[in-house]
Amino acid sequence: MEWRSHSSTRIPDGFSGKFSHEPRTSSSIMLLPSTRSNIPLFTLLPFFIPVCLLPLHAQTEYIFDGSPTPLEEEIRWLSNRARFDTAAENALRGTSYDNVPATAGPLAPHRSLAAAARNHSQDMATLNVVQHQTIPGSAFYNHITHPGPEHRMSAEGYAWNAVAENLSAGRPSAEAAYTAWWNSSGHRVNLTRATLREIGCGHAFNASSTYGRYYTMKLGNSGNTHFFTGTLFLDSNNNGKYDQGEGLPALEVTLLVDDSPFEHFDRSSAAGAFAIPLQSISPNASVAVVIRNPSPASVSLTIPRTYHDHTTIEIPAGGTWIAGTFVKAAAAENIGFRNLVGWTEQEDDLPTLTLRIETGDAVVTWLSRAGLSYMPQYSTDLLQWDDLADEPLPGTGAELSWTHQDALVEEPVGFYRLVITGND
Repeated sequence: MEWRSHSSTRIPDGFSGKFSHEPRTSSSIMLLPSTRSNIPLFTLLPFFIPVCLLPLHAQTEYIFDGSPTPLEEEIRWLSNRARFDTAAENALRGTSYDNVPATAGPLAPHRSLAAAARNHSQDMATLNVVQHQTIPGSAFYNHITHPGPEHRMSAEGYAWNAVAENLSAGRPSAEAAYTAWWNSSGHRVNLTRATLREIGCGHAFNASSTYGRYYTMKLGNSGNTHFFTGTLFLDSNNNGKYDQGEGLPALEVTLLVDDSPFEHFDRSSAAGAFAIPLQSISPNASVAVVIRNPSPASVSLTIPRTYHDHTTIEIPAGGTWIAGTFVKAAAAENIGFRNLVGWTEQEDDLPTLTLRIETGDAVVTWLSRAGLSYMPQYSTDLLQWDDLADEPLPGTGAELSWTHQDALVEEPVGFYRLVITGND
């Protein structure tokens, strides 16, 4: 069987579009549970368990990322890993391509690009043709009025500044389609182009066609829209990458901008995809990324830190976790987990903190261990921390708690942590 791949790029001058938002709102109180530390449990040096208390705050859910299929999300994940470190991608693939940037921000999913990609893949599979131009007889587009890739994107409502398209046919899997693109100069340039910030992929199968499987990758940018984006998943087979079926749905990703809740948030899709638009955040603002598990059961997830390295954390039912921070750049560039700093891993035997509100007071509770001491601390900015007790509380092996009186009255946003030390 012959395999085919095609690429196309259109980057016109002077064309721009604006992105509109459809509102969804949500309110929540967030609690950050124990996080792991790189410092052993019994060291005399402290390690920290952050707890975040936020007031009820209306936020708008970003919904234009849509819901990529697991196959589509696998292609996005592979592309984003390569974009982060093209030298490492070359090493993994046994290649030495130099027509790619050293690094680029991760591609955010967009539902209009996905719709255009899915439709074109379906047309190619049904009509048994592989081409960038709209195929006569298309079930979705008029090949006279919408002749090219950019016209199909516009027809789906994507207001683009620049667009590109990659095609592949006959490849047996998402990994194989991606690898073929990586090994082809034009496709590789498209999928690593730093100025393209959004992606939509599509796949269709027709057993009676020449190539069987047909893949389309749509890439673009729209105005100055840019995102914090990633894939929430659990690497259940420990192969160091996202595989179909590993996505974690319905986790909430929120941002704290200079210690205040950001106006937008997102929920991970069935395949684990999410994106949060960043363009309304001022340059040089400090941004913390918070993941919340609203489900009644704990969730384990794998977070990439570099091209090769990942950390696995567990978020208890109703709990939240700070994934790290970044400083908002002036340029329109996407940010992902691999770009974050200030993160900590979880320690298996750290206690899980719980929080309850009693008439404006915040009561933090945890299971203590004999031989350890606990100092509850409070901060309004994650920089300056104040001890809440006069002396560290000795662990007893039973539950300990501390009541911060009028916590919800005195400050609109507060953070709690425990400093745990071993007794001499």
